[in-house]
Amino acid sequence: MPTTQIPRSALELKPGARRCATYAQLIRNVNRHGPIPFDGRFFKTGSRVEESDLRPDPEWPETPLLIEYAGNDRSGRGHRRANDIHVLWKFEHHEWIEIDRITSQGPEWWHHLQPAVLRELAAPLVNLAELAGKATDRILDMLDRELDVLEDDGRKRVMSFLYDQFTARMTNLAA
Repeated sequence: MPTTQIPRSALELKPGARRCATYAQLIRNVNRHGPIPFDGRFFKTGSRVEESDLRPDPEWPETPLLIEYAGNDRSGRGHRRANDIHVLWKFEHHEWIEIDRITSQGPEWWHHLQPAVLRELAAPLVNLAELAGKATDRILDMLDRELDVLEDDGRKRVMSFLYDQFTARMTNLAA
């Protein structure tokens, strides 16, 4: 079973410096009205887990989302509070991709991240390779039907014309 490492964005400390507690929460859903912003499962940052643990059952989002509390920036002195760092991650193609990051003092971090989490949870999973494959099949079926009604010379002319047109389009895509 493939494994992955839970993100760990905590700032590196000087030797002997006190560590901040950090955590990561795998998001199951958003609590719009509750005191806790997200339901989910907690992990230790930097720990290795099986990829299957990121979606324990079909009730969990297909694309795993994770909120990481990465500690604070240690900017606080005296009565001034340090800024907490929260990072939103999603797990795609066997890697963690950072979606958003916020530095805040207090609970406003989740008001900032909540729209991004809702957007990610609502986003349909699109398999671009599958869509491209289906479009290619439809085009080739239509091409075969059109070529079937032509003689050899007509087929060669159509294929030559299509080659020129596809080459021109590929050149425009590359530019």
